[in-house]
Amino acid sequence: MLSALLKYTLLTAVVLSGLWLLFLPVYVWILHRDAMLAPQRAAELAEIDALLAETAPTR
Repeated sequence: MLSALLKYTLLTAVVLSGLWLLFLPVYVWILHRDAMLAPQRAAELAEIDALLAETAPTR
């Protein structure tokens, strides 16, 4: 009984490791994509901030 439980535990660990290895390139691609878009997003946020500063009511 313990041997069967150990086999299934080991099999589960191997399957999860395999899935992680398949997901790793996708994870790296997402990190790279986000890093490449960061300057563009920063420029857009700066533009939005400037527009909001222009249209903000002054007291």
